[in-house]
Amino acid sequence: SSPLRKNYHGEAWGLEMFSILKKSFITVNHHINVAENFANNMRLFEATGCGALLITDYKDNLNELFEIGKEVVAYRDPEEAAALIKYYLANPKEAEEIARRGQARTLKDHTYTKRMEQTAEIFERHLRYRRERNLYQMPNMSNISYGHKHIEESNITEALTSAWKSEEIPTKQRALVQKELENMYKGNPPIVYQVLARSLQPYVFPHCTILEIGCASGYYYEILEYLLNIKISYTGVDYSEPLISMAKDYYPKANFYVADGSNLPFKNDQFYIVISSCVLLHTPNYEEQIKETARVAERYVIAHRTPISRHRETQYFKKYAYGVETVEIRYNEKEIVSEFEKNGLKLITYYEYLSNPQEDIYEVNYVFKKINDLNKRKYIDKLEQERFGITCLTCGWNAKIVDK
Repeated sequence: SSPLRKNYHGEAWGLEMFSILKKSFITVNHHINVAENFANNMRLFEATGCGALLITDYKDNLNELFEIGKEVVAYRDPEEAAALIKYYLANPKEAEEIARRGQARTLKDHTYTKRMEQTAEIFERHLRYRRERNLYQMPNMSNISYGHKHIEESNITEALTSAWKSEEIPTKQRALVQKELENMYKGNPPIVYQVLARSLQPYVFPHCTILEIGCASGYYYEILEYLLNIKISYTGVDYSEPLISMAKDYYPKANFYVADGSNLPFKNDQFYIVISSCVLLHTPNYEEQIKETARVAERYVIAHRTPISRHRETQYFKKYAYGVETVEIRYNEKEIVSEFEKNGLKLITYYEYLSNPQEDIYEVNYVFKKINDLNKRKYIDKLEQERFGITCLTCGWNAKIVDK
């Protein structure tokens, strides 16, 4: 007969169950078939919350809830489960340390209070959006970005570079954003939302520190947590006081600051990931912005929504955005990528999502990895010697940029 059946002691519920879990050195968990590839049953939190070492079946999202190997242990088949149980019985100190970290994680992130706070935040946000459907007038799509006229760099005025501080922009932009958010929750997020989430997905982890430069009304905080299905530690900066005021109103749990991207009020290496969010195209002093971006980034930098040309020199335009006259820059790709590289940022991936080869117009998301100071000089020397091709993950074209 089954050795498990010999040790079966019947059902346990409520306080009796929690008492048993608390006395357990190891708790083994297995999801029923309806869970498919998702970790989501109560035993995950009951066992860890009571302080037992949880050995559970591996699921695709398990690492979003717990750090595998540090807070819980995961198996992929019965043989591996048996081997893990034997190992941790023979190594009790290691098991106790994982159990301790698992309990701390549950009590921090997975309590009913925390879940209800998160649920209430979601309800409040959606109810607000429903109330505001008629509050903001949806702008005419043809009037969002229009009237491009080529100008010389010397003709860029302070009025053009400070245009996004206008009080006319926030409500018009937010009307468009809330329509896009509505589409996202219906399963149809705009391509720019998808591209940024995909750019981040390989590198984020729970409570990852992310800074967005040019955050506008802070909507990417909501978008990224939804599309990535993970809680992040988000900070947003924008030089527009009206936009930051709106961001604080919509997302009181995030951190927002009025600041210029060329003079950030943060420490070196403060954020694991820094996003330059559709801001370089409005920034003639892009060298200072990129230098500051690299300074405050610990590991990764993403240049989101970067307009580039491959065969033309950098071009400057005067245009209207939401009815306000501003500047727009379309960079020569080699020039803008080289500026990131000079600041110790290694290009590792890019995503092209808008392509018009006939007009030599593209929009690209670049993902850079920060290299340490010891390797920086060697890296820059190598760049000066030779440049290689790297294949775009989404479209398969080649550009003359470094691959390692």
